[in-house]
Amino acid sequence: MGLLLALSFSVLLISYTAVAVVFTPCMIIYSLAYGGLASLQEPIRADYFGTKAFATIQGVSRSVTTAGTFMGPIIAGFLYDLTRSYTLAFAIFALVSLVSASCMFPAKPPVSEKLK
Repeated sequence: MGLLLALSFSVLLISYTAVAVVFTPCMIIYSLAYGGLASLQEPIRADYFGTKAFATIQGVSRSVTTAGTFMGPIIAGFLYDLTRSYTLAFAIFALVSLVSASCMFPAKPPVSEKLK
């Protein structure tokens, strides 16, 4: 959840700045958050939901991710054509990341097999 919040924050700041002093640290935060999310999603899913449902959850999740990866550039290009700026597109992408982070709040920590 922290990585998604960092990703959202960095994308939001990137959308409103053209100053290298602000942009560079935001890109560093974005890169670290994105890399962390890329490497931690599968182990966290396996830990929370177990291995029996892993493939189903992974398939549904990847479908949403693939749709976003496909539609993101199209939406950004369309909004750029309308506004001559990527600010709105990046703000929407940051909002989507915040919504996905908020979906994690109701998740309960996994119960260890040793404690059962």
